[in-house]
Amino acid sequence: MGSISPNGGAPATYFYADCTVLLTIGLLSAAGWIEYEVLEPLELINGESTISYVIASTADYTPVITQPGGTIGGVGGLDLLSLTLLANTQQMHIPLYIKTISTGIWPTAGTYTGIQKLSVRGEICELLSILNICLLTSTFSRVVDMPLVLEVSKSCEFSSVASQVDMGQMSFLEDAETATLNATVRCTNQEDYLLYADNGDHYSGGFRNMESTTGTKIAYEIFHHGSPSEPLTAANPMSREGTGGFEAVSLPVRVVPGQETPVSGVYKDNIRLILEY
Repeated sequence: MGSISPNGGAPATYFYADCTVLLTIGLLSAAGWIEYEVLEPLELINGESTISYVIASTADYTPVITQPGGTIGGVGGLDLLSLTLLANTQQMHIPLYIKTISTGIWPTAGTYTGIQKLSVRGEICELLSILNICLLTSTFSRVVDMPLVLEVSKSCEFSSVASQVDMGQMSFLEDAETATLNATVRCTNQEDYLLYADNGDHYSGGFRNMESTTGTKIAYEIFHHGSPSEPLTAANPMSREGTGGFEAVSLPVRVVPGQETPVSGVYKDNIRLILEY
């Protein structure tokens, strides 16, 4: 089934049916039919983690099988001519589409495997009259194993990041209050990741700085989520384990104490939050 990111859809796979009679368009159009039934749970397994999938006969997944015992086709259902890709005079290609079901929690990274059993049965015409009436039919019935393998890669992303942190207005730096930089991240379940902020555009003197249009600066610091006295830097990142779901992160932002209040103006800086996984 190939490889996907944690919440991606799997590519289609195909089931191949081999026939031992000489196939023609006329034979396939003469009241032939096919039905397949899914016998096993529609799950791929990697240790204690599972990924569910669905099976269909068309790329738009209508109709679709979601549980064991589900069928597609049958008499009056899927006729062989409309379903079959005629590869040569003795082989029919019966397409079978499979895709994973999206979930609210990204699954654990790794190799997921499963063996699906399909009960395939149907009827095909072997002899036509000159009036294209079927004179002889044969039935087929078989249970086939369909091994499935899916590789899920590790992933991590920002779902949202505050576009601006406003530290307000003040006359004296000692009156500055703590602001908050809010972000939401999502990382693969049970996979470690690091989160930190870069030094910004005006780093000097061991601190990030906001700068005015005249070039004067105000030093400030960004701190760890839940640790308002621990600066957040590339050398001291937050180390966390992904849950597969959305995780809110609140980073305190404060002016470095002990500075003299500079000339009035608007002070700005640009920083970048970084995820490593």
